[in-house]
Amino acid sequence: MREKVIRTLILTGLIACTLLTWRNSFKGVFILDDQSDILRNPAITKLWPPSGILGWPPPSQRPVTMLTLAVNHAVGGFSVWGYHAVNLGIHLLAGLLLFGLVRRTLLNVPSFKSKYPGWIAGAVAMVWLVHPLQTESVTYIIQRSESLVGLFHLLVLYSAMRTLEARHRHWWAAVAVLACLVGVGVKESMAVAPLAVVLYDRGFVYSSIRLALQARWRLYLGLAFSWLVLAVLLRSGPQYYAGLGQARYTVAEYVRTQPGVILHYLTLAFWPHPLLLDYGWPIAKTIGEVMPGMIVVGSLLAFMAVMFRKYPRAVAVGLWGFLALAPSSGFLPLRDMAFEHRMYLPLAALVILSVSGVSLAINRLIGPAGAGWWKGILLFALVVPLMKITAARNTVYSSAVGMYGDIVAKRPQSVRGHHNLGAALSEQGRMEEALVHFRRTVEIQPDYAEGYYNMGYIYTRLGRRGEAKAAYRRALQLKPGYRNPAINLAIMLQAEDRITEAESVIRRLNAAIKAK
Repeated sequence: MREKVIRTLILTGLIACTLLTWRNSFKGVFILDDQSDILRNPAITKLWPPSGILGWPPPSQRPVTMLTLAVNHAVGGFSVWGYHAVNLGIHLLAGLLLFGLVRRTLLNVPSFKSKYPGWIAGAVAMVWLVHPLQTESVTYIIQRSESLVGLFHLLVLYSAMRTLEARHRHWWAAVAVLACLVGVGVKESMAVAPLAVVLYDRGFVYSSIRLALQARWRLYLGLAFSWLVLAVLLRSGPQYYAGLGQARYTVAEYVRTQPGVILHYLTLAFWPHPLLLDYGWPIAKTIGEVMPGMIVVGSLLAFMAVMFRKYPRAVAVGLWGFLALAPSSGFLPLRDMAFEHRMYLPLAALVILSVSGVSLAINRLIGPAGAGWWKGILLFALVVPLMKITAARNTVYSSAVGMYGDIVAKRPQSVRGHHNLGAALSEQGRMEEALVHFRRTVEIQPDYAEGYYNMGYIYTRLGRRGEAKAAYRRALQLKPGYRNPAINLAIMLQAEDRITEAESVIRRLNAAIKAK
């Protein structure tokens, strides 16, 4: 009875702190990919027929994510509040699942058996739920795909763990398989969930992979069926969201850069500043750029390999973190080198190891009798600042100008940051300010045709026709098949009765398009 009361108090505290921390996230606006994937996405504007949402045929590569967006639109149109409510709900459910997973696991780990194992699980879930590194997965609306795939990943692990109990094991197995099948429709990174179950079993239940396979092969086979579903989705054509097939890097460039990215992620997990939505992370080219991350990541992996037999549980958690990060920081080059939302699940592994390690250390230094008070004080001293930092970070999402201004302030050489800030300023009618940032894009990247087009557009709005035409011509020199500057230039020439020149611009455009 007392255990139930404590569990209820912990769950109430988790819910209350999460809602308090993220209450101002509802003010966040649609930014970056939200514009194309939500505001300009006709597929989510009606729930029926379902083929429109799911994209069949061919299937959308993330049909479940699209379905959640369509439900949002059906309920509240493009009211941003509803999208944030769903995002926060997903994150909270994932945190509660993490609590359940850690709590039930600790009940079966002799070295952690104590009066109230729920306290450690509660601390893990609390830190994970309010951590500032989660803001991109929660407040940036389209990244619900990351938090939602995290939710299903945790559901698979929790359900697979429950199948080890005699009661209702078949039902739990069905839940695990179904969650895995649905999860691959959320995001491709769900592919590692079956491997995560095998890793959990090896670390916490069985003394070898062979014994785990002998005892659980039916469950593993059911989970692995999701890979066939994923293969069908991946064959459906270009990915709806950024990722597969849209990389701007070679495999070698991506692989040698990722250790530095992972090192940055690890740093943010323990010191979440500065946070940035759009890194534009450069390719690692020199030994000095490659080696620090390579040394740290390589040393961690080597250490875990050596210590696996002695500490299988702790190492299994650490390897789970790397496994969860592998789809984005492995050998498959994605469109962007670094994004903070990729740490959504891996952060859970770091928090589990950190909280468990600190708890053990306090027990040994102080003794079980007085350790509880010290743990509570330490948790309070950690969680309150994390909540404040997260709430402060959420305010940056409250306006497009604020977010893009934050990117430019932290990454002055970001072409995409200046481009987006210029576009946001122009939407507010602040043309002269927008022009400054569009000019900056071509200063940083002289072959950036879009920058010259944007400059031409602003010059047109300001009535500076000569400068506008020069900017459009430069954009067409860099990108002959670029429609927008060609059409705008032709219209301006036609308005000046220079019909022959206007026709020539359109002919060159058509020729460039046909040549492609």
